[in-house]
Amino acid sequence: MTQALKTDAQQLVLLRLASIADEADISWSLSRNGIIEERALLSFAARPNNVEHLAKDALTLGMQPTAVAQWQQICVGADAVGLGLTAGLTSLRLYAHFWKEQVRRIENGNLRPFPVYRGVKSLPDGSLRDDVYMSHPMARRKHFIPLLMTSVEEFGLDEAAASRAFAGLLSTNTVVTRTDGHGRMSWLVTLRKAGVPRHEISTLLAPLPTTAATERLRAAAQDSDLVHVAGGADPLKGHFLTFYFSAEPEHALDALHRARLAP
Repeated sequence: MTQALKTDAQQLVLLRLASIADEADISWSLSRNGIIEERALLSFAARPNNVEHLAKDALTLGMQPTAVAQWQQICVGADAVGLGLTAGLTSLRLYAHFWKEQVRRIENGNLRPFPVYRGVKSLPDGSLRDDVYMSHPMARRKHFIPLLMTSVEEFGLDEAAASRAFAGLLSTNTVVTRTDGHGRMSWLVTLRKAGVPRHEISTLLAPLPTTAATERLRAAAQDSDLVHVAGGADPLKGHFLTFYFSAEPEHALDALHRARLAP
């Protein structure tokens, strides 16, 4: 990983963004080759001034102008926007969130798939990727529990702990999304409202080899709520499994700083 940010301006941008963000997540993405990608996601209300400032800040952090312009078009009508970044800024993504529109659709009895997230990603090789996260409202357990359990088994995690941890997931307290395009096929289960027991997630992760990154992951599992689990495959990471935890924005930035300085 890059040992330091490229410029002081980038450091100042991150500090300012963390100070004004409404919410944040931190995540660890496991891959079959043993590499763990650590990321933070800062979220903001989709007010025009936030969109304008986030666009400028993304450029300062190294995102391509074409990606930023594409995101600005996508986020029209969004209720929240976000910036996802890896340690060392090796990968950047701008998000648009459409939660309120999905809630309105469900309240009106419309359960058809809906793009609840859009994410424009600037990749290390200079290419762009526009991921559309199609929500499947009120998905039944049989549509998402096998995804979770198959990935837990594939990555050698504790299956019994996973069964206990995910026992309370229902169509009413989870949101299931799928992404298919640009060589990527993935799923994401949002369980922010499911109250997944922290100690079961810690047990689930216990079989992972001990490294600096897995120790940070385990610490997050002990201290923070699990909000998403994602998995699938893409051309860069291959098969992956990602755990997202809630964090205060300043703590999310600190987590990235620790990851940057790690061996």
